[in-house]
Amino acid sequence: CAEQCDEAADSCVECLANSDCSEPTPLCSGNVCVACLANSDCDNGDFCDGAETCNAGSCVAASAPCAEQCDEAADTCVECLADSDCSGDTPVCSGNVCVGCTVDADCDNNNVCDGLETCSAGACQAGTALVCDDGIFCNGLETCNAVGGCQSAAAPCAQACDEPTDTCVECVADSDCSGSTPFCAGNTCVACTVDADCGNNNACDGVETCSAGACQAGTALVCDDGIFCNGLETCNAVGG
Repeated sequence: CAEQCDEAADSCVECLANSDCSEPTPLCSGNVCVACLANSDCDNGDFCDGAETCNAGSCVAASAPCAEQCDEAADTCVECLADSDCSGDTPVCSGNVCVGCTVDADCDNNNVCDGLETCSAGACQAGTALVCDDGIFCNGLETCNAVGGCQSAAAPCAQACDEPTDTCVECVADSDCSGSTPFCAGNTCVACTVDADCGNNNACDGVETCSAGACQAGTALVCDDGIFCNGLETCNAVGG
């Protein structure tokens, strides 16, 4: 016999005992060297590659036991082992579970306008949006910049602004008026508000009056008494 001799059967065989065999078929079964006799002979001790089985003396590899990730140290199937195992709205691996965040910084969307996002129990919480409008009409409607935050606006009115009514007007004070209409009345520049505003310091052309914001000419003095012999009377701007 080139290998082993079975005296009882008067035949040449591959083996009589395990010692006649070696890897990868270290067990003798029915005078044949095989890889296994039972499932336990095939177990490589690794949980994550599945439970190997023995079939007709040969070890058969198993399917991986986990649909997602496998934690060899704990012999357990888990959702994740590292951030790279996660995606979408839950990109961070924490305690073998994919979560939205672990610290506040994970939630920052780089937009200060919608407030400072925070992380709570693995989920991002929205911040409190900035309120940029100061409620003042006359300084314009403030806006928000994602990086710089609240931004001031251009004044809404070309002339004057009336804050109590939130409207643009011609004037709110005399200082807003000039020229021939130097007075502010009812948010409009007018020539006068009282008769005294119209006086031209000349008594000769009568007393000027103010009507509806406009000056009205007076009635000129008639100095000629019609008597030729006492001369032609004249008018003095101050004395009449």
